[in-house]
Amino acid sequence: MNRERMHFQKRAGKAWVVVALGLSLGILNGCDSLLEVDLPASLTDQALNDPAGATTLVNSIIGQFETGWNRGVWDIHGRSAACEVILQSPGVEDPCEYVPTIDTDFYNPISISRSFAYQLHAKLTDEWGVIDVPLRSQYLAISSIYAGATVAVMAEFLCEVAIDGGTLMTPDAANEIAETWLTTAIAEVGTAGDFALPHGIATSAEELAYGLRARVRWARGNTTGALADAKQVSDGFVGWVTREPGLARRNLSAHHSYIIGYEKLFGIIDWWVGGNNPVTGQAWPNPLPFTGYIALGILPDGRAIRDDGLTIRMADAPDTQPGREATAVADTRVPFIEGITQGSSEPSHQSAKWTAEDDDLPWVNWKEMQLIAAEIEGGQGAIDRVNVLRAADGLPLVTYADAGNATQIKYMIIEERRRELFMEGRYYATEIKNPGLLWFPRATGNDLETAEGYGGGVKHLMPQDEYLLNPNLGLGDRATGCDANLRPSNIDAG
Repeated sequence: MNRERMHFQKRAGKAWVVVALGLSLGILNGCDSLLEVDLPASLTDQALNDPAGATTLVNSIIGQFETGWNRGVWDIHGRSAACEVILQSPGVEDPCEYVPTIDTDFYNPISISRSFAYQLHAKLTDEWGVIDVPLRSQYLAISSIYAGATVAVMAEFLCEVAIDGGTLMTPDAANEIAETWLTTAIAEVGTAGDFALPHGIATSAEELAYGLRARVRWARGNTTGALADAKQVSDGFVGWVTREPGLARRNLSAHHSYIIGYEKLFGIIDWWVGGNNPVTGQAWPNPLPFTGYIALGILPDGRAIRDDGLTIRMADAPDTQPGREATAVADTRVPFIEGITQGSSEPSHQSAKWTAEDDDLPWVNWKEMQLIAAEIEGGQGAIDRVNVLRAADGLPLVTYADAGNATQIKYMIIEERRRELFMEGRYYATEIKNPGLLWFPRATGNDLETAEGYGGGVKHLMPQDEYLLNPNLGLGDRATGCDANLRPSNIDAG
């Protein structure tokens, strides 16, 4: 749970649990660390039916969500046109494949967390009172927060959603459910009084819930609601997905990229050969705009992106691609190290955003709230909000931008998101809102190093079992509910 760069102290005394899935759901006793779990006779369904198990359920909800989100951040890193994993050895998770079906190591824990959150909330609402569960009011709010968060994850990453064996829903329908849960959470926090979430996750349950709802409303196009919610999150607030050393809870992005060097971080993509942009019908530019994560720079006037969508880079960038500027200063938000990627003999680069297995992952970040507000307000308001972020990071302020040039402001915000939220799993949300501008392979072309064909980009499908085991669905229903511009390509390969 390393936050040295954020000047946070490491907290001790966590109580995490392991969830065993079988014919019934068995929850094991809490312990100091996942690695210290003994395996006594499982409590089976007792924890779901005995109020004495409420804290165990809360920890299960949180632990499962964090397991899924950790894997998801690594997956999304690849889907942000960031990297390639060359050596496909056992145990190496490749985030850059663009396969149509979502990774079950991402999807399953998120689904388990959602199920437990629903069940705990029902128990606290219908059966367990404050005499049974002294922290009932707080646990109600926590279960609602994670119920909303998990459904929002499904809405964001899947092009169609089904919950508890129900019918297919659009992402917007799922986000409507997520918004309802988060609205409930905000009301429940009001009843309980604001409180800190356990394990150092957040100092304010209220701000966490508002930040999550701001993202959902932004995704749904409710700009008035999203702006109001984003303003409820104070500058400096961060809600965390916590990490620890060891196999069970390590920061996957740090482990694969910085620690063992499996990642090859991309520069500007000028090597991809593919078809037209299916949204616009036009050929993709070469180089691809809004790509490249090596030696990013900012000009003295604050410019980070050219008007043609190519990124500003340092004069000593390790290639001759466009965008190199003699006066650019380093963008410290996207650090990298030079090295040899495993499986290759050529010098390459790996991300240095996360450098230890216990580096916590920002989950709800005040900086994203500023960028949601910037996009909604536009013009000079957007410039001012970006400059709040630049000042916080000690980087050049934006003076180049024309407040009346909507395209220039849009490009500024997109590039700011790409850099500010690097390896936090949040830039993907901007990509799926701009499928005609931002590149997805869409089962076209190959990766750089191994010439492996991309399997299909944009949004994901649920795992096949979700179609086979759901009485309302079959494999023939896959992708039938997807937006045409976000539909995964080559679904038979998934």
